[in-house]
Amino acid sequence: MANPLAGLQDHVKLAREYALEGLYDTSIIFFDGAIAQINKHLTTLDDALTRTKWMNCKKAISEEVEVVKQLDAQLKSLKEAPGTSRSSSPPIRSNKSFVFQPLDEYPTSSPSHFDDPDVWAPPPRDTPNRRRRLEKRIYIPLPDFESRKALIKINLRTVQIAADVDIDDVARKTEGYSGEMTLQMFVVDASMNGMRRKIAGKTRDEIKNMSKDDIAKDPVAMCDFVEALGKVQKSVSPADIEKHEKWMAEFGSA
Repeated sequence: MANPLAGLQDHVKLAREYALEGLYDTSIIFFDGAIAQINKHLTTLDDALTRTKWMNCKKAISEEVEVVKQLDAQLKSLKEAPGTSRSSSPPIRSNKSFVFQPLDEYPTSSPSHFDDPDVWAPPPRDTPNRRRRLEKRIYIPLPDFESRKALIKINLRTVQIAADVDIDDVARKTEGYSGEMTLQMFVVDASMNGMRRKIAGKTRDEIKNMSKDDIAKDPVAMCDFVEALGKVQKSVSPADIEKHEKWMAEFGSA
């Protein structure tokens, strides 16, 4: 007789991994598969205590499914709302209150592969089975030199710039910066240095009495960008880029 729990650990591992990646539709399918296997296992149990433990296990997994379904609905509503864009991080990663059920709170019915602590551990991030189930994605590389130069100019369009600023040099120094967040934060930090110099050593009352024009008179200089480089680090290393490019060349979509 086939073991009704065969593959259950894979279903739960993949369901949780897909949920953490923001692939909620796929996660729900695997969670439902795990629940179906538990239901089948329950039909073979006669011991009341064992049945109760597995019912609690089913309830715990069902609660996880409900959270994922709510996040899926939230994500779909954001996509449908006009003038909104999807967050770069899946909502489940932003939901600090969401925690998967700890291992020791799940039951085990008999010595089997299901007793292995690895049952509830995150699966390997790159396996043949997982790749087959992943949506095909297009790899979008980091901004190149010309793109970074254009993005820096865009973020400086409302800022007064000193004569010593060399945009080309700044663009060269920001290799490895992403455009959406890191490069923007870098330019903002450099732009704030003039204001920091103006208010340095002043009391709160003195700062309140300063006019907006007086604060804005100090343009962003090259030294401000150099200082900002030490505060806002690049977000992607050469090793990360090489890994993504290698994966794209072998498994990606054109």
